[in-house]
Amino acid sequence: MAETILIVDDEPEMVEFLETLLSFKGYQTLDAYSGAEGLQKARRQRPDLILLDLTLPDGDGMQILKTLRCEERTAGIPVLVVSGRDNPQARMESLQAGAGAFLLKPYHPQALLDEIEDKLKKE
Repeated sequence: MAETILIVDDEPEMVEFLETLLSFKGYQTLDAYSGAEGLQKARRQRPDLILLDLTLPDGDGMQILKTLRCEERTAGIPVLVVSGRDNPQARMESLQAGAGAFLLKPYHPQALLDEIEDKLKKE
């Protein structure tokens, strides 16, 4: 059975791009356009991995990451932060809060796929 990846990003073009890329590689995808929707889907559907943007319309993705890490049902789900925040503090904070990796937008699609494969192998 294919692994499921939850994409939490408020940019429809980015979500569509990621869905296409990941589907082509054999992954199933779920999408969420807000932090609240992302938390709800993570709790209910327990994806194998989450791609999380830090800038969301209903709050900070960093808080979503911290919430995911604090809840028993979602604590073990690998999270890759994919963000346009180009500063060392965002990267460091993300990794300290429990992200498996931090990728800066725009990124090379193969770099993302490599991170996903690495994190799913460790599961």
